[in-house]
Amino acid sequence: MPMVKTVDIKQTLIDAKDGSLKSPKIDQEKFRESLIFAIVKHDLPFSFVEYNWIREVFEYLNADIKNITRNTAKMDVLKFYANEARKEFDNFESEEYVTSAQKSQLELYLDEPKIDRNTQPDLDILQYWKAQQFRYPDLSKMAFDILAIPITTVASEPAFSIRGRVLDQYCSSLKPEVVEALICTRDWIFGNEGGFKSF
Repeated sequence: MPMVKTVDIKQTLIDAKDGSLKSPKIDQEKFRESLIFAIVKHDLPFSFVEYNWIREVFEYLNADIKNITRNTAKMDVLKFYANEARKEFDNFESEEYVTSAQKSQLELYLDEPKIDRNTQPDLDILQYWKAQQFRYPDLSKMAFDILAIPITTVASEPAFSIRGRVLDQYCSSLKPEVVEALICTRDWIFGNEGGFKSF
């Protein structure tokens, strides 16, 4: 059943000048913006604006509404997205400016003049970071963690394998996490027995 095009008395306003009834003026930009919000929020297709029943409802509500096409809706959504992305970027830049005013420990450390190793040939790096632990607490912890690792020239596989190769021709394409799980599991199962089974 087609919708009857009538004007409801609630949809009209009385003109103050001559007392005649007229339809309320519609803001076309606000109408298009509302359509875009509906399309985005409810994940509607752009062709939603071209559905006959939708157009008839809009025209019923206000005969002055200018219906848009799916291409116009698409362009409006893209324009809306670009504006929102620009706002987001501006907000990010302003937050970045605020946080950049407060320098991190690393930035403060890197801004310091370098220590001349010619004037201090006996510099003990561990003592240096111990002295700096209150000034740069996070950096000193990192330095202690990194400097505590012994330097070695031994290949890692023979150092960690149990009487044989960990990776053979069949296991060489495994991810590191899987290899680690295999080594740990083998150690848990055969660690006390001293036995070894190849993968």
